[in-house]
Amino acid sequence: DELARRPRAKRHKMRAHTTTAVGDDVAALASRAGARTHDVQVVKTFVAAALRLTHTDDEFDADDDLDRAERTLTDVLFTHALKHTHRVVFAALGKANARAVSRIARDVSRRCVDALTRASTDDDQCDDGLGCLRACAVMCAVYASNPRSAFEQSVIEGVDDALLTRALARGLSRMRDERATTTTPECVDLLSECCSLAYDVLSGGRGMATLKDCTGDDGRAREVTRAREELMRALMDALTLERSASRDAMVTAGVTVARVMVEEHADAKMAIEAFARGVYGRSFAAVATSTSYASYASGAGAFSRFGALAVVRGFIIASDARAMTTALFSHDGDDDERKYVFMYDDVLPGICEAIEGAEDSHYRFHAAACLRSALEKTRAATVATTATTAADAPPGALLERVAWIISTHWDEPLGQTVREIQACFECLLDIMTVTANGDEFLHRVARQILARPVEQKGRYLALRVLLSRIGATASLKTTTFFEDDFLRQTLSAMSETSIAPAASMMLGDLCAISLEESRGDVAAWRSWWMDDVMYIFQSGSARAQSALTTYVVPMLLKLDPMSAIELMKRIERDAGASAVVAILKVCRSLRMLDAESIALIKPLAAAAPDARHDDALATYEVPMKILEESSVSASTQTRLDVLELLCLDARKGAVTFPGTLELSLLRRMLPLNLRGESVSFRNTVVTLMSKFFTRTWTCVNNVAQKCRRRGDATRRGKVPPKSARAGDEDPLARDIARAKQCHEWVSELVSTLVMSIYPGAPFERRCTALDLLNGVAESWMSADGVADSAGIDETDLNDDLRIARDLLTSPYVMCTNKACTDMLLGALVDSWEKLRVTAFALLRRHPSPLAGLETPALLEARLTWAMDLLHSPRLRESDAGALLIRLLIRKYAYDMRWDIQLSPTIKVTPPKADGTPRADVGAHVLESMCDLLAHDIALAEADVMKACRQSLAHGAILLTRYAIQEINFVAEKTDALKAALSRMMALMTRATELALGFISQPDALGATAEEVKFESGGFDDDMDDDVADDDTMDDDTTDGCDLAPRAQIITTACWLTVKEISLLTGEVTGATATADMLSLDALKSAGERLFNVLFTVKHTGAMEKTRIGTTALCARLMRSNDAALNMLPQQWLDELVTQLRRPGQGVRDRVRRSAGLPYAFMSILLAEPRGQTRTALERVLPQLLDVAAAPDGSESENIPRVHAFNVIRVIFADRDLSVETTAHAARGLEVCIRAFSSPAWETRNAATLAFASLLTKVCGCMNISPRRIRDGYVSSRREVSVVEFFQRFPSLHAYLLEELATATSMMTAESSLSVSSVHPSLYPTLALLSRLTPSSSSCDNEGNDAHAAINVKLSPSAFIPCVLTCASAKYLAVRAAAARALRPLVPPTEVAAHIASVLSPLSDAHEPPRIGCNTAHGALLCVHELLIEACCSSSSSSAMMWDVVRAASNGLTACAKTAATVRVPLISAAWLRCAEATALIANTFLVNTDARDALGDDGTFHELVLMMWQCSAPVLSAHAEHHPGASEWNKAAAGIRVRIALSCDSAYREYRYGRLCKTHDEWFGDDIGDVTEAIIDALGANTPYEYRAQAYKALFHGGDHLPMADETKDFVRNALQHEERHSVIRRAIRVVTEWALGMSEDGDHHLLFWRVVLDITVNNINERVRSEGMCCLARLCAAQLRIDAVETVSSGRLNGFVHMILDGCDPSASSEKRKAAVQALSSSKLLDFVQGDRVEDEATGTLAVDLWRCMLMLIEDEDVDIREIASQTASSAIESVRSGAQSEEVLRAIFQHVHTNFAQFEVAMAFMVDLAKGLSYTRSQFDHVLARSTNIRRLFDKEADNAHAEPLFLAQLAAKQMHASCDAKTAQCALDEVMETLTNMKDALEAFASRDSRWVGGVTAHEDCFVPIANALIGAWAFEARIGNDDNERRERLQALYTALSPFVAPALRVLMRVGDVNADDVFASVSPCFLV
Repeated sequence: DELARRPRAKRHKMRAHTTTAVGDDVAALASRAGARTHDVQVVKTFVAAALRLTHTDDEFDADDDLDRAERTLTDVLFTHALKHTHRVVFAALGKANARAVSRIARDVSRRCVDALTRASTDDDQCDDGLGCLRACAVMCAVYASNPRSAFEQSVIEGVDDALLTRALARGLSRMRDERATTTTPECVDLLSECCSLAYDVLSGGRGMATLKDCTGDDGRAREVTRAREELMRALMDALTLERSASRDAMVTAGVTVARVMVEEHADAKMAIEAFARGVYGRSFAAVATSTSYASYASGAGAFSRFGALAVVRGFIIASDARAMTTALFSHDGDDDERKYVFMYDDVLPGICEAIEGAEDSHYRFHAAACLRSALEKTRAATVATTATTAADAPPGALLERVAWIISTHWDEPLGQTVREIQACFECLLDIMTVTANGDEFLHRVARQILARPVEQKGRYLALRVLLSRIGATASLKTTTFFEDDFLRQTLSAMSETSIAPAASMMLGDLCAISLEESRGDVAAWRSWWMDDVMYIFQSGSARAQSALTTYVVPMLLKLDPMSAIELMKRIERDAGASAVVAILKVCRSLRMLDAESIALIKPLAAAAPDARHDDALATYEVPMKILEESSVSASTQTRLDVLELLCLDARKGAVTFPGTLELSLLRRMLPLNLRGESVSFRNTVVTLMSKFFTRTWTCVNNVAQKCRRRGDATRRGKVPPKSARAGDEDPLARDIARAKQCHEWVSELVSTLVMSIYPGAPFERRCTALDLLNGVAESWMSADGVADSAGIDETDLNDDLRIARDLLTSPYVMCTNKACTDMLLGALVDSWEKLRVTAFALLRRHPSPLAGLETPALLEARLTWAMDLLHSPRLRESDAGALLIRLLIRKYAYDMRWDIQLSPTIKVTPPKADGTPRADVGAHVLESMCDLLAHDIALAEADVMKACRQSLAHGAILLTRYAIQEINFVAEKTDALKAALSRMMALMTRATELALGFISQPDALGATAEEVKFESGGFDDDMDDDVADDDTMDDDTTDGCDLAPRAQIITTACWLTVKEISLLTGEVTGATATADMLSLDALKSAGERLFNVLFTVKHTGAMEKTRIGTTALCARLMRSNDAALNMLPQQWLDELVTQLRRPGQGVRDRVRRSAGLPYAFMSILLAEPRGQTRTALERVLPQLLDVAAAPDGSESENIPRVHAFNVIRVIFADRDLSVETTAHAARGLEVCIRAFSSPAWETRNAATLAFASLLTKVCGCMNISPRRIRDGYVSSRREVSVVEFFQRFPSLHAYLLEELATATSMMTAESSLSVSSVHPSLYPTLALLSRLTPSSSSCDNEGNDAHAAINVKLSPSAFIPCVLTCASAKYLAVRAAAARALRPLVPPTEVAAHIASVLSPLSDAHEPPRIGCNTAHGALLCVHELLIEACCSSSSSSAMMWDVVRAASNGLTACAKTAATVRVPLISAAWLRCAEATALIANTFLVNTDARDALGDDGTFHELVLMMWQCSAPVLSAHAEHHPGASEWNKAAAGIRVRIALSCDSAYREYRYGRLCKTHDEWFGDDIGDVTEAIIDALGANTPYEYRAQAYKALFHGGDHLPMADETKDFVRNALQHEERHSVIRRAIRVVTEWALGMSEDGDHHLLFWRVVLDITVNNINERVRSEGMCCLARLCAAQLRIDAVETVSSGRLNGFVHMILDGCDPSASSEKRKAAVQALSSSKLLDFVQGDRVEDEATGTLAVDLWRCMLMLIEDEDVDIREIASQTASSAIESVRSGAQSEEVLRAIFQHVHTNFAQFEVAMAFMVDLAKGLSYTRSQFDHVLARSTNIRRLFDKEADNAHAEPLFLAQLAAKQMHASCDAKTAQCALDEVMETLTNMKDALEAFASRDSRWVGGVTAHEDCFVPIANALIGAWAFEARIGNDDNERRERLQALYTALSPFVAPALRVLMRVGDVNADDVFASVSPCFLV
């Protein structure tokens, strides 16, 4: 653009500069990975600039400029990293002039020919398949262009087709030979593109034209034919691969082969018949090459299964429908008259086999796509032939098979597969409608679909297809299709997000069709869906409601806008406020809300213009009360919905002013939500408000611009002034008023937000306030320049211009004064990083110089203070100091050109008149950083202890890292900057060497636990004595305590320095601009230094940060075009391997996890560009595996193996390398398992860790959500089935089977010799198998094809014999592991058979078992695992479950005697577990009547339950005592005993938890006996404590308010008094808690239990017992209050309980104790009792005040869950606030409630007064506060117990209440105390020498000082208003005190005093003393 504007004489020079810039920037893009969108934009701009150079209109053009431009554009095309920009280049060239296109096309063609020539020969640059294919990349892009421009056509014509064909053939052949290499995204893309190019070259018009062009030239014809044959051979060879890098490429290859075959024959029918004769009688996997294309075959023999599928898909695409479905020849040896049809006899059956035997989901997708194509051709042929002739229809059995396949694959994990299945279903329905009885078929299909579970997505996809064919009316009225509650079930099922979209689309079609068929009866249509929608809203399910309002309600309201009013009325009446807001959001999205008020619904706003309704003007306004309740709801989602409704425009897509309603609700909501519950909530608030600010600014700006334009026109006389237009209404008056209202609203909000960042405010409030201020500043930032655009004097401004100026002035401008700047600077040095960063962003927007820092002296003082922070040993202080100095450098060094010197002394010099040249600022800043760093290093070299107390060089390095981010190295690339950069690198090397000397041996300086007590004595002997006695030691002490242990000071400072140096090195060397300024030696030296750090330090944090820096450096080197730089990472990697293999390593090299060696390897491996071949990983990982697999040797020879395993562990665990490392996972597992046999412990340990990492990689994490029983079953995507595992890693099947067989044979042999040992590979093998899940279907496929043979070879069942043998091992751990490993090996269909087989040897009643106790126990463990898996299986039918129950019942009953009499408790416990699992399956799955009757008729199950009861008797615990496994038996027996008792007693019919036999309770009769007696026996003291504890646990799991006999209660109460076991006591108390509300009303039991539990709670030493006791006492308290509340309170027995709650509310208490306190307060119902007239005396009043004091502390707790419970409890007890209100709203209501109900009690008033006036301070106490107000602290200072609490907020709430209703006498006394405190504060401040320099803004701006002063001033304001009008003496004293105190305090505190005049434009002008409320 600039070139076109320049004179012709200057264009040549600019053209040269432009071409140079283009070349440099393209090279920079090529060397940088990522940022694809940015690359496209840059290349687009550069191509346009380069094409301008191709114009030859003037005399100054030169050929070298044009050549440079052409080379630049060609470089873009041939730069592989910019392949994604090819389309941009082609699009630009398509619009260029013909000369440019011709020249560039010739150049591109020439370079393509050169590349293709190298690719088609044995050139070194194309020695692999990927290199050959890269040579074809440009031609791929050219051929892919559609439509092709003159440029693409010229390139195609300029490249020889034979040459291109040969290069493609060679590349594809090489890729086939190299198929074992790791697949990368680049490889996949290239294969797909090149196969598409092969299709263009071989088939279609292009291929035939090439052969025709050779007519008359036999040599040329032979060359072209030979090249085509080579390419065909390569494609067909690729189709023989079982696994390919790209299946998409294989599909394209198959389509190409089929297309060529069709084109070589006369018609498609002949080609199909030729192919079919080779296929007929065999499966696709055995297809040999036919005679018609035998010349292409390379002798590979047969296509692979997928290759054959690809070829068949090609025939389907290339042939017409009639050719595919025409009869070809008769079946050999068949009497059937029907002839062979390719589609019906081979294609469809073969595709069905492919889908059924698909090895993974992606394979199944391609098979489904092929099926879709086949069915489309079948449909076309069927419809055509049916209309004309009676051709053969598809066989019915075949269509049934296709239908079955479709029905079983609706719920595929891949969405594209589901879409293909849906299309297949549509085609099948069309075919069946034509060929069969269409209605009957549709009805049958509908019934089958509706029988599917409602939780399956396929149900709704299929129903959607059916709806268009059967109609909605028939669907609704015919119960055969839709049950009555179909809609309700569907809406409920949509709570699962995976099915919600599919179900909503089906419902959309259903509703649309039904409305259309209703023929105007809209009322009936609404009644159909309205009740079910209301049911979901009333259900309380947040997920279901979210899905409803997201998917369903918008669809319904679109169909019938008028239903919005009826729906809103019903929701308002029945559903609640949150649902109302959700519907309003839907209405807003549909543009149904009024632009003036969001509460007004106008349905016709969304209706069509021609829509006619009787109530055309119908509207509905939602009551304001509902919106107010929603805005303070306890539900965060409801509040966010309200906020979204308020912030976004009422009409989507439009920009309108927010109305008064929106502004008032927002004004109320924002202060309540500044301390939001979570980070995500606060971020959402900020995001929504930022959109609101932008919306507001847009509206205000539009009005202001109109006023500015009118005012400017009026000033120039073009329009008359408003005064001259008397009588005319100003058309902008309304908009101006609304704009002013919005501007004032934002200004008031800014004032509130500024005060919300007061010193000492909680992090949540300050962070949210700063983010919102940033949003205001950002949205109004563009107004600054517009306000002055009129360019006139103030005196010439008219009203319109003044209005425009005021509106365009940002409300944030008031925050740029000194007071606000000081507050932001205080936030900039806060201890929270988020606050620091946000404050920094805000201060960068302030004008330079900053307010309060206008002179060099002031800036020097602030820099001195910041340097103190920078040299703090605490990271948070040093980071704050660095960020502050960076801000000052930005504002003064860059913006104002001031000279800032930081070392050796701080000096600031204003610029001279001419100013510093811009190019020298960066160099000067960097030199200043170097001076500071050199000074710190010199100090450390002279006195290391003194330097380390200032964190060594960490602060200087951190500041440098921040400062270089302000330097523009591209624009300031000067020699001075390069010299400063080199100096900085040298200083970093020097600092690293200094720090490493102290942390290379951490044991010498490591601090012990005792040293953390800040002992002053002791230090290393080699330290100088003068260091220990240095007087400067006192510089970093607080209250006489040392900063930290001296050794720890040095260690911490050194590793922080090293860490920061590594990060700085990475930033400097990793950026292109800075790295280009460094020499090769400098970069190499930096890399060696980083690797030296990794090999030296042992600190994990330092190594991780060094790894980050090294990765950045290596990534930059790998992107470099310099070969020397590019090879450095590879050289370092080779050196790392050499270091790892270094001989002679000893014990000193065997550090924990090999220390920095894994980090060093990862720093290089992670530096490789993503999306490209990771050559370094492919080189080094096999080498590491080779080292790890080396044979055992001496100790020094084993050390490299340990290192290798530690590196392997980290590599396989890294997520960024997960795809590339998968190919090596199988070998990694083998190497690890073999290493378990190593005699060296260190090798086995390292192998174990590596094995664990690999196990997680291949099998997923163990901490996944457990699979649920079939009701609502959701399969985890991270679970890996056993069949899928062995298909992914087939080599592991044979290896693991061999290892398991070896281990089993060894165990069997040693068992006969009585030798006790376990093969080392046994445990890892079993662990690996146990992490898998069973396959849903058997892996053995019927048929004789190759795939079936592979599946048989990889069958999991081969492991079962060995695993069962291991289950009889001597060791319990082996038996348990074997049982877990058996579970995934048995398919669900064979569980019953395996259970019967395993239990059959146990049926012989013999003691001990004849087969051996170990074998018997192992068999029962296996049965238990199989039963548990049966419970979790999603593919088990009721019939299968019945088989399992019957097999287990028979087997367990047969061996019951053995299990009961054997003296091995483990066997008895295992038998009990198996029996319980059997009963659980029966109760869970056999719920229908037939199954229950069958179960009742089977006496075996009845007998099994009776045996469970007998075998779990407490008396048997004596037989188990002192035997192995006694504890396990006690737990199993006690739980079963109690659960059976509760299940069989009629008193507990409604308590279904843990019931074993909920079917046919009458079976048992009197067999069980007295349940009460049985339970008492189970709880008896003579039973083991494990038995008692488990019995109590089973009792409290029986259900809430469980009724129990009085005998049992008495027994439990007596037992509690003598019990000594904490676990038993805790569970017994829990049982009492559950009984409490169900006890009788006489109160005796309550009182008796109260005394016992209270005694335990007070005296027990176990905190969990005390917490449980507190909760129990709360339940008992509630029961006593319900019986006789007055007597309970007056007796005083609750005092101890209340004091427990008070103690538990303390913020320093443990989380468990505080949670118990809030639960006790909630359950006790005490707050409901102490209401109004019930509180009559002082004692009760004291109790009430104590309870509300507890509630205040709990609502302000740091734990969100505790706050929610406390808020809910308090809101329920206060009538004035809605139950379930937000916690901050509840806090406001508590003070009003306490004052209203308890003001007559002295204790209540004292409580309010104390909160309002704050703590009282003496002079000495406040002196201590001032001394503590510092920025330097100790290393390990204790943080606040509760960071969420805000004392000033509570003080303001109390003060506001006192200000309104405090009596004069109380106010006078309180005011006197406050004035005394303020006097002491004034005296202390007056005497404090450093009050102005101690903290930014003065010492009173520090949180430790600000909060108490503010609290006292707020109290003075409250009490002054209530002392009486005649008490002038106190008022005068207070004003005098304000006047004396005012000069010493911060401006925010002076505002609270109201001393002096306040500017109306000041941010504090409208601030109230109670600014938080």
